Amino acid sequence: MIQKLHTIKLRDNRIERLERRAFMNLDKLQHLNLKGNKLMSISDEAFQVRNFQKRLKFMTYLTIF
Repeated sequence: MIQKLHTIKLRDNRIERLERRAFMNLDKLQHLNLKGNKLMSISDEAFQVRNFQKRLKFMTYLTIF
């Protein structure tokens, strides 16, 4: 199931924005790589996970640029 994902690699995909709920309910996510994209905006609600601020403490890598 997608909710069990630990790693997402989206490097060099020409992503320009992260829409609302893009990473909804990915409570197990620890590694997210968005490097090499053309991100111009990230919705306030792109990371709709339960207790998101607590989850940030457990996220090992968040690579954007």
